[in-house]
Amino acid sequence: MKGIALLATAGLMLVVAPAAHARPGDLDKTFAKTGRFAWNPYGTGGSVAGLTLPDGLRPLLSVSASRNGTYAPSWVRLTSLGRIAEQTPIPRPATGAPALQGDYVVMRLSNQQFTVGKRGGQSVTVTVPAGLYAHNLRVDKAGRAIVVGSRDRGDGTGYEHWAMRFLASGAVDASYGTGGRVVLPDVPNGVLVTPDSRLFTTNGERVTALDAAGRPAAGFVSATFKHGYTLAAGPGETLLVAGTNNGVGYIVRLRSSGRLDTRFGTRGRTSAASVYGRVDPDLIIRDRRGRLLLAGSHYEDNGRFKAAVVRLQARGKVDRTFADRGRKLFGLGWIPGERIVGWTVSHVAIDQRDRILVAGTAYNDDVAIREDFGEPYPAIARLKG
Repeated sequence: MKGIALLATAGLMLVVAPAAHARPGDLDKTFAKTGRFAWNPYGTGGSVAGLTLPDGLRPLLSVSASRNGTYAPSWVRLTSLGRIAEQTPIPRPATGAPALQGDYVVMRLSNQQFTVGKRGGQSVTVTVPAGLYAHNLRVDKAGRAIVVGSRDRGDGTGYEHWAMRFLASGAVDASYGTGGRVVLPDVPNGVLVTPDSRLFTTNGERVTALDAAGRPAAGFVSATFKHGYTLAAGPGETLLVAGTNNGVGYIVRLRSSGRLDTRFGTRGRTSAASVYGRVDPDLIIRDRRGRLLLAGSHYEDNGRFKAAVVRLQARGKVDRTFADRGRKLFGLGWIPGERIVGWTVSHVAIDQRDRILVAGTAYNDDVAIREDFGEPYPAIARLKG
């Protein structure tokens, strides 16, 4: 009888035991049933070019895809539960999916031409002069477009790098730099435009800073770093730079003078092999509490790669309550009938309930000669905040 009573008690304990408490960084399984999914828009793959949350909850994605052998970039709207509500091809002249920058939609038409406008509103065309190649376009709070690019000097000495600003009307802003244009001292591999139109670029080793008039920022002398190609605005006038050094990711924070901000991390820098090891950062964003999310790819021993998200407290200390002691390594989703072997992250957004949307690309194993990745598919996941 005693044995029976013990078994009955144990059975009762199993019945009433509470479910494990979900942690920040866990997949939110109210989204797409499993917290993540990938899809095949028109049967020929694709990738995510932009992510925003127009109402604070439901994702809107800009997706690169093709259909019947022609480009078919599309808007994809999801429900708050992670189901596709609408998939609409974007009409020509679009040949690629537009970038989403806050309320703005940026469409590249050619190496010299873009359209810029608010979602649902009128767009203007921005055209750089002949002979200039535009690499990046960013929009400030006033709707002015700053374009960064290069040109071949034509004398065998290589390329000149430049920035131009255009008014919200699409006309060149002659008040910027000299006649609307500024020559940059270094290759602009990473670009940040602040809401007040300051421009920061990085060549991977140091930052170039211009004020809102296109002049070198007064007193700014950049600290140096290695392979730092990702820029983001920090609190106040600070600047965040992320990169990798010897296979370990890192973030440094610079003051408005360009010097290391020693209030952040350890003497201005945060890096730990246990958290950042093999993580290649692609972007940094700040949440409403000032915490940092660093997202990118984690390279595995087998040569494959997973999506990676690391969360830090505002002062640079790793948030050990997030996922696996500060970082989340995971797959963004799978395609039925395809052998998915890797994922990259290109976009992150935080909804009004502090949940983390992570969008990017899933790749299969169909790798051609001289290619690093297989066929791509758009993918998205939602993590608890």
